[in-house]
Amino acid sequence: MTLPSIARAALVPCLAVMTALLMGAVIILGAGGDALLAYRGLWEGSLGRPEAISESLAWSTPYILGGLAVALAFRAGLFNIGAEGQIGDGALCAVYVGYAATWLPGPLHLIAAIGAGIAGGAAWGFLPGVLKARTGAHEVITTIMLNYVAIQVTSWLLAGTMKDPSPFIAMAQTPKILESARFPILVEGYRLHRGFVLAIVAAIAVWLYLRSTTGWGKLSGCALCRYLRRGHDSSRNVALGSACRASRNHRGCGAESLPHPWIQRRVRG
Repeated sequence: MTLPSIARAALVPCLAVMTALLMGAVIILGAGGDALLAYRGLWEGSLGRPEAISESLAWSTPYILGGLAVALAFRAGLFNIGAEGQIGDGALCAVYVGYAATWLPGPLHLIAAIGAGIAGGAAWGFLPGVLKARTGAHEVITTIMLNYVAIQVTSWLLAGTMKDPSPFIAMAQTPKILESARFPILVEGYRLHRGFVLAIVAAIAVWLYLRSTTGWGKLSGCALCRYLRRGHDSSRNVALGSACRASRNHRGCGAESLPHPWIQRRVRG
């Protein structure tokens, strides 16, 4: 990759950010607000202080991994619009193991919780694959609809079966995840955890995977598309392919939930 190509690749996101900031300023000024004051608060809340940087990086971790899942699906010709519901479903599985599997020792507990998140996410991603393979239902529609199913199931479980039984807890949240199932903190006093390192390593691995011209990754992706189009056992392969790209997404489930003591229900407006 040459320097001009890197510059061109960086130009598009930079222009996108600048355009968003400009349009946001116009809207703020049109509403009678102070755009400079708003953007000062945005800067201080995201990157202006060490605590803010830690929070931004910690919360970006599941989105990095979710974005990788979407990118891999696009390369294989699948439109995974269900990342939100898939992360939520996988997070429930990871958190359940995190607080219920009390018999597991130290590192094994964390590994088991991450594995539960991957398995739960893969199972949720398997559903649109089955629907596409068996009925021809487009994955854009089914994954979007399953987002809302996952959100409602999450709310139901957090307010019922998985709710913290303590009478002093009014919020719909799970019991506390055991320390043995949480990602270790990178810097003492901040919430940034080693799940962020896992996300960066995964991003580098996917980048190498997608730019490879001779490795098994790119060949298998392109070959899989041709294989499915020819109809060779397409039902099984579409379903399995959908589950595989979803399992990548659900590394993000553990990365979102395991650094925190519990997960709470989020109310959508």
